[in-house]
Amino acid sequence: MAVTGAVPDPTAGKRVAIVLYRLARGGAERGVVNLVKGLVERGVAVDLLLAGEGDAYRDELPEDVRIVRLEPQGRWAVRWAILRAAPSFVADAPGLWAAGPPRDFGLIPALRDYLRRDRPDALLSALATVNLAAVLARRAAGVATRLVIREANTLSQNYQDKQTPAHRALPGLAARWYPKADVVVTVGAGVAADLEALGVPATKIRTIHNGLDLERIARAAASPLDHPFYAADVPVILAIGRLRPQKDHATLISAFAQLRSSRECQLVILGEGPLRDALEAQIAALGLGAVVDLVGDVANPFAYLARSTLVVLPSRWEGFPNVLLEALACRCPIVATDCPSGGPAELLENGRYGRLVPPGDSEALAAAMAERLDQPGDLEAGYRHATGFSLARTTERYLEALLPAAAPT
Repeated sequence: MAVTGAVPDPTAGKRVAIVLYRLARGGAERGVVNLVKGLVERGVAVDLLLAGEGDAYRDELPEDVRIVRLEPQGRWAVRWAILRAAPSFVADAPGLWAAGPPRDFGLIPALRDYLRRDRPDALLSALATVNLAAVLARRAAGVATRLVIREANTLSQNYQDKQTPAHRALPGLAARWYPKADVVVTVGAGVAADLEALGVPATKIRTIHNGLDLERIARAAASPLDHPFYAADVPVILAIGRLRPQKDHATLISAFAQLRSSRECQLVILGEGPLRDALEAQIAALGLGAVVDLVGDVANPFAYLARSTLVVLPSRWEGFPNVLLEALACRCPIVATDCPSGGPAELLENGRYGRLVPPGDSEALAAAMAERLDQPGDLEAGYRHATGFSLARTTERYLEALLPAAAPT
């Protein structure tokens, strides 16, 4: 029975599909999972489209999210799908065509078929190669589904060191093909400026900062932590990030070695990646094996954040790093690099909520860590700053991009 005067929910009956290759443990995936929760809370039906295996964050997904498996296709099926839908793409990327498409392009045929079959109101993609696959799949499907792509990194920097032609071509391909989406969401002003410099029109770009699930963080931070470094009365410095060149853990380890020459402290690094062997060799060469622990991936980094004396982000570039927001939410002091991409400076308001140092400068990083260990700063002010990045606010902004007819005016 209808209630007289009741205002219908504008999102009722709407379905949004979100495509990732897999649920890996990373900042982009964390942002997507938080958004999924926010959309479901607003009554939006969500299909999460995945291909590769991965269980990171699966236990946080609402029960009524529908997981749809996309079966990746081989390179010839992918090439044929692209050639039929967008022959000009082949002309834009002849080297990529000859060398073979990126792994994520294997999604194109299955994503095309999903769009034709299920006709969601909107499709959101994340990560550069998946974004391009989504643009091509929608064109191949010939449907009116609204397409929003999300870029969390500065493409001009993220792919400059890549060895494969497919990845080196991505910034140029993004410049030409991202504008074919309805909206390009960036997580920070630096990412938006980078895309504009590549040639994506500013009229296509909206910056939407990541949102925090503060209740979940508080619960997770209160969980017990079984790590010997935290049982001792010695300061523990924490870094969180994949063991890849972007995160520049080598500079952090060098800075930590300098810091250890004047004070007792320990270093914990959470994350996994291809540089593990090189970092372990560096730690051994510096004689730091007893005081540095490469823990690997962990399901609950908040228990570490809540108990660490200091968190350090030594990255060469960042879009809008979740880990700094999460550190503020856990009232943990911060030292971060002032990347050319501007993400940490934007988030920390140019040093108001954390110490900023030049990237790649181990001496400056060591000095800043020493200073912050002695003077942690106003952690309550940092926490209040983090509460401004609410999940509800972020969800509202995404609804405006994904379902503009349903978003409140």
